[in-house]
Formats: sequence, structure tokens, C-alpha cells
Amino acid sequence: MHKTGCRSEQTRESIRVIDKSVQDLCESLTDTLVIVIADHGHIDVRYHVITDSPEIHSMLKRPISVENRAAAFYIKDECKRQFPEGFKQTYGDEFLLLSQDEVLSSGLFGSGTRNSRLLESVGDFLAIAVSDTALAYSHESKQHVSTHAGLTDAEMRVPLILIEKPAM
Repeated sequence: MHKTGCRSEQTRESIRVIDKSVQDLCESLTDTLVIVIADHGHIDVRYHVITDSPEIHSMLKRPISVENRAAAFYIKDECKRQFPEGFKQTYGDEFLLLSQDEVLSSGLFGSGTRNSRLLESVGDFLAIAVSDTALAYSHESKQHVSTHAGLTDAEMRVPLILIEKPAM
């Protein structure tokens, strides 16, 4: 899907092969519950390139990181107060922008003992896609046709398939 998109014939064929493999496996089993689930959803995307937005690019200490649809921004100290408004003016409502404090208090990464690298990983701000958009740092950055890590319904709803094969 990353290379050809969610609805391409290549993707459809790959899914047909997987479906057939699961079907063949299930036909050979008895007294078994087969659980099929994906680890995340996928969505075809269009990109905004950070270096095409000089105001945003000039505020960065370093390139964005993590995911194209959940991008960590590392902001120069003197730009931290103005960054949220500049980001909203540039990208509108296509992303949910959370400060590092908001990320930590939201429980977005679960509860329990915090990994020592979490603060470094989320940056000063984390922009999470809520539309079909993604961010690339530059035109040379990898841009997949389809990707994940946003908050759209298509990505948040992951199929769960249960196949019960009773004892003979």
C-alpha cells in the first residue's frame, strides 16, 4: 500500500493472496480460533512539504521526524510561542497540533512508566493528521502513496476477523 496506494490493483491482488492463504490455513485446522488483525489502518495521502513554507521552515531547529502523519517538530526557543499560530495559518485544520505537555497529558502513548526517550521523540510539538494529508520535510524526503499514523476513521478502524474452526 505504501508504494501503490490503498485501492490499486496491485494492492487488491496482494489482499486476494493473503485472503486465500488464510482460507487455506483455516481449512486445514480443527478446534482452533484464528484471529486476523492489522496493526494499523492505511490511507492514500497528499503531501505538504515543509521547505515550501518558509515561515514554518525558519522556525525549525532540525527536520521533522517520527511519521509523515504524526510529525514531531523541534522548534527554535525564540519561535515556540508563535509556532502554533503559524502552523495553523499554514496548514489549517488538516492536523491536530499538540504541545509536548499536551501529548504527555493526553495519554496518547498509553499509561505506565514513560520511556526515557519519549520527550525527545515527540519534539516540542506533535502534528497528527486528521485529514488525508501528510508532511514531508523536503521534496527529497520519502513520500509514500499511502501511509498511516493519522487520526482519520480509515486509520483508526482496524478490521478484526475471527474464524472459529470447531473440533471434529
